[in-house]
Amino acid sequence: MDEERTALQAITESMGYGHDSYEHSYRARFFDDCCRWEGVHCSPTSSQVIGIYFYFIRKDAEDEWFLDMSLFSKLKQLQELHLVGNNIGGLDNPEAICELTNLRWLDLSINLIEDDVPRCWGNMPSLRTLDLSMNGFRGNLTYILANVSKKIEIIKVSHNIFEGFVPFSIFANLSKLSHLDLSYNYHLEVETEDPNWYPSFQIQHLLLAACNLNHQSDHVIPRFLSTQVNLQTLDLSSNSLVGKFPTWMLRNVSSVLSLRSNCFVGQLPEELENNSTITLLDISDNLFDGYLPSKIDQILPQLLGFNASSNRFSGNIPLSFGELKHLERLDLSNNGFTGTVPVNLTRNSPLWYLNLSNNSLHGKPLPGNCSMPKLAWLLLQHNLFDGEFPACLSNSLSLRLVDVRDNRLSGTISNLPALMQLGAFLVGRNRFSGQLLEQLCEMQRIQLLDFSSNGFSGNIPCCLTLKNLESLDLSHNNLTGPIPPGITRITTIAKFSVAFNNLSGLIPFTAQFSTFSKTDFEGNPELCGGVVERKCTGNDDDDGDDDDDGRKENSIEKEEERLIDRPLFFYAFVFVSYGVGFWGFIAPLYMSVTWRRKYFAAIDGWIQYLLCK
Repeated sequence: MDEERTALQAITESMGYGHDSYEHSYRARFFDDCCRWEGVHCSPTSSQVIGIYFYFIRKDAEDEWFLDMSLFSKLKQLQELHLVGNNIGGLDNPEAICELTNLRWLDLSINLIEDDVPRCWGNMPSLRTLDLSMNGFRGNLTYILANVSKKIEIIKVSHNIFEGFVPFSIFANLSKLSHLDLSYNYHLEVETEDPNWYPSFQIQHLLLAACNLNHQSDHVIPRFLSTQVNLQTLDLSSNSLVGKFPTWMLRNVSSVLSLRSNCFVGQLPEELENNSTITLLDISDNLFDGYLPSKIDQILPQLLGFNASSNRFSGNIPLSFGELKHLERLDLSNNGFTGTVPVNLTRNSPLWYLNLSNNSLHGKPLPGNCSMPKLAWLLLQHNLFDGEFPACLSNSLSLRLVDVRDNRLSGTISNLPALMQLGAFLVGRNRFSGQLLEQLCEMQRIQLLDFSSNGFSGNIPCCLTLKNLESLDLSHNNLTGPIPPGITRITTIAKFSVAFNNLSGLIPFTAQFSTFSKTDFEGNPELCGGVVERKCTGNDDDDGDDDDDGRKENSIEKEEERLIDRPLFFYAFVFVSYGVGFWGFIAPLYMSVTWRRKYFAAIDGWIQYLLCK
């Protein structure tokens, strides 16, 4: 136990644990009992350490952790080692843990390790789970996995830089294999079409995305998959696979099927003998064409998410989409769909993501009775929608992005409430009119605003000082008045354009505004300042360069001159003087006999006095 406690203390100190006051005091109280340390599990019978569970302890650390794996070899009975998300930059003595004959679970995922994997890691006799995903591990993967323990159940090595040719026959005798993930190892070449092998396993989760699958076999779909009847997840994305839609997969796969970014052709089946239980289907970025199944709710009744974007589909969006009561994500963008948005699709809908962009849809952008309280992402850009902005979005208070650019929408959008979660509001290149939303000033999470190429009028709201705003495009409208000075206090803004409006006054030349170009302000004849090379009226120095005191004095004098010289000021002065003279002097003489007598008596007295003098 002393040896284990010493090893654990060295491990925690090497990762910076000992420098944290709370953790230091925590361990000080239980120094003699390392089994009570957080993340350390011991056997209830022998009190020896059998599990290390350090999850994201160093996720915020600025420095990388270079871990000496020989420290773990002192924990002879260790069965599980989890070091997930700890900013590990490298491993010293990685072969040392091969001495741990009882180790069943090794998880080093979500780190920064760029080392070669020792071959002996694949030979550990008790190993059931090996998770090295999301690192930078290198080396020949076949050498590591060729002699892996027959007890292995889970292998996850995705998002690394492994290389080499991987024949699937090396997994043939792994009868307990249930989860295999080789995805996103771009230098691998995985080959399944070896006629001399037959799988002894029934795999449940198979992920082979972006691993150059079957390049030597004309990019065919792995044939052995037709024998796998327990598949829950199958991901064959980004492999340039060819052929027609594999209808049998809708029967064999029970939950998640992704065929994204391949070269599949043809149409989806109109019907199945037995309804599929698939919940997530991604067939995006292929060459599918024709119509979507008219009774998709009967073929795939359990759908939670459906992505058919970037294909060649045409025709109307099937009305049966409105019958999918659990549908939360729908992406039909970048196709050739026509017609209108189905009414039932948006009525009392659980949708939180809806993307119909880049099609030829027309009519109202959303049916008038739409109700999508969970909607967070709405993308309808590049269609032929007309009519007004969807008023029903007033009930979608979770919206984070609204993009209706490049349509034919008109009317005002002033009735939209303050959407406190909204991060991007993009309505450019439509036919909207009216004033800009005052409610925008309350939406402090907004980062992107595009109101360009519409017919908006009135002033830019003075309160538009959104602290997270990165891009503001108000160009090609009918806005008037000055640029609010408060906008210059937005330190995050990187793109700004008010070109081609009717704005006037001095262009601010402070903070971020000094980085914007002349084209961001052009088309406003009344704007002045150095950036547009136009001097403001009566001001000899608007470049904002030097002589601030002189500018202030000149500005005060000119302001006074402008006030006095204005005709309005002159006529107002005459009118006030006439009113004071009439109501203070002439009117009382006319209305009061007593006042009139006293007044003339006083005048007579003054005349008599002057004559006598």
